[in-house]
Amino acid sequence: MLAHRCSYEIFKGEIESGKSVCHICDNRKCINPDHLWVGTIKENMQDAKQKGRLADQTGRKHTEETLLKLKNRRFKNPRAQGEKHWNSKLTKQDVIDIKDKLNQKIKLKDIASQYDIDRSHLSRLSRGLAWGHI
Repeated sequence: MLAHRCSYEIFKGEIESGKSVCHICDNRKCINPDHLWVGTIKENMQDAKQKGRLADQTGRKHTEETLLKLKNRRFKNPRAQGEKHWNSKLTKQDVIDIKDKLNQKIKLKDIASQYDIDRSHLSRLSRGLAWGHI
């Protein structure tokens, strides 16, 4: 049991099933029972948003092409690689060009923005964990 939940139960009483113990002080390590309240996850997230602790998150925006791929994806070949993978954004030539740019020490953020991919994907590319067959 987490310490703040234990503290709440000792000093304030039982916690209903499915409820969370939340912090007024926004300090997750705090166990002061005067700083704790019980609510749902939704209520806790609303509290965090009201206090400005959450960034505005609009969600992931898919292109029409990606939405079509998602709609028509098939799991007949789960080991599909490269351009044959249903969610691939890059072509073989893109990967070759990216690897050249990585060798030229061009900034990851510049490469990522040019190809509309995440920097973490570039890291996997450079280590051979993604597109390792090229």
